[in-house]
Amino acid sequence: MTREDDGARVTTRAGERASLLAREDVEHGVDADGAVASSNAGARKALVGALFGLALICLGASVNSRATALPSLGSAPKLTLPIYIMGDGKKGSEDATKIAKAYAWLSGLLKTQSGMSEHEIGRVINFQQATFPSRWPETHEVAVAATSRIDPDSLEKIAFVGGAAFDNPDDCGRACGSQLSHHTGCLLTHMAVWNRVIDSDDDTFVLWESDGATLNAVHPLDYPKLREHVPDDFDIVWLKPDDHSNGQLIKRFKSAAKGLWDPTMDSRLINGNDVYLYKFDKACNWAGTPSYMMSRKGAKKIMKFIKEAEFADMIDAWLSRHCITRCDDPKVCLNLNCYIAGNLKVPKGALGGYVPDWYDVEDDEDVREVDSRIVSMMDDTSKFNQLGCKHSKSYEGFVPTAWEGGYGITDNSVVCDCWHTPKDGTFDFCDAKLKYPVEAQKAQRGEATLGGTNEGGTRETIMGSYERGFRARMALLDWPLGSHQRQD
Repeated sequence: MTREDDGARVTTRAGERASLLAREDVEHGVDADGAVASSNAGARKALVGALFGLALICLGASVNSRATALPSLGSAPKLTLPIYIMGDGKKGSEDATKIAKAYAWLSGLLKTQSGMSEHEIGRVINFQQATFPSRWPETHEVAVAATSRIDPDSLEKIAFVGGAAFDNPDDCGRACGSQLSHHTGCLLTHMAVWNRVIDSDDDTFVLWESDGATLNAVHPLDYPKLREHVPDDFDIVWLKPDDHSNGQLIKRFKSAAKGLWDPTMDSRLINGNDVYLYKFDKACNWAGTPSYMMSRKGAKKIMKFIKEAEFADMIDAWLSRHCITRCDDPKVCLNLNCYIAGNLKVPKGALGGYVPDWYDVEDDEDVREVDSRIVSMMDDTSKFNQLGCKHSKSYEGFVPTAWEGGYGITDNSVVCDCWHTPKDGTFDFCDAKLKYPVEAQKAQRGEATLGGTNEGGTRETIMGSYERGFRARMALLDWPLGSHQRQD
């Protein structure tokens, strides 16, 4: 058979596989017209074939030919940790092209580096059709699946999530309107994935939004090692590239994927020899959930909170805030255990906490780890900030704020949120005498430790900013604030 004949055969096969979207059900996926399909035994096979064919069409090359561009080492272990790619699978959509490209790259990688068959790849790569409230009843089945664990009588009470009680935008109301529809659909689609994981036997999974393949700081071949090295208490490991200080360094380990990144990615990721793992408990101004690793227990914890607290919000700011917020009220605080990992090393001058001598030294050690006793000591924000100030004058600091009665929480020894402009002069976070968490409301009244005033640069806390945004969103939804109204 000539090369031209082989190419024609591949193109024909691609068309046949792409047509599976129109002929067969796809597990929690879509047919060629974008309608949500039901799950059956042949669905996963159809999905793999369809995405394979769609990838050929979008990229103008076969997955096999794409894969041959990668070094054929075949030495990486087979990936068993599931990866969910969510987005709009509707034919012709921008998301569909992104998803196909992500699938082509990932499947080629697993074939060449892990020796995985198409069947094995199909068990690892999972597609989740996104729900779009503005298009309901189309894709509404996804919203129904997302809220299946919530009592129907309670569903309408929950902001954003409650829109799923209706199957068309008109009845759904403002949650499906132009200003909030994206946030409503995004949260519900993540919830649909969480429910799928809860119903599975998997204890850990990775989720990519449609652009997650390019906004992902840990190579998929390193996911098994990351799962091995992350502390057992983890709920979330953020995978989004970030070079800011978000918490104490825990360890670094050798990457198995140098030279195997997509060449269009950030060169700092492509050339990285190591994966760095940090705690994520001292982070402000975080937004975006393009990629993350989550434990099954973490998914169950979040879904339980939504059901029992009858509360949810925009997924990124909401979950990242619960990575630092602490309290004993299970209807106010999720108390998530969060980490962040990536080939993208945070510059030493930007780090708070303890930085070991080996941090900026490349060596052949497979794993370098900070003593767990030191990691525990860095839970003390004062110590964390003082060491950060010693590293560099450019250290930006982390200033946690107290509850001060907000949401009925009277324990001012636990963290409510954070001061989002720590270098504005309101608090001297390099001063060992500063006690945390700070009383943010006192600072806003012009009684800060450095004499800041409302006119002199004092900023509202993230809590204040979040609260104003939350109130505005609730007003758009015509939703009563209820138990989540701040009690000032």
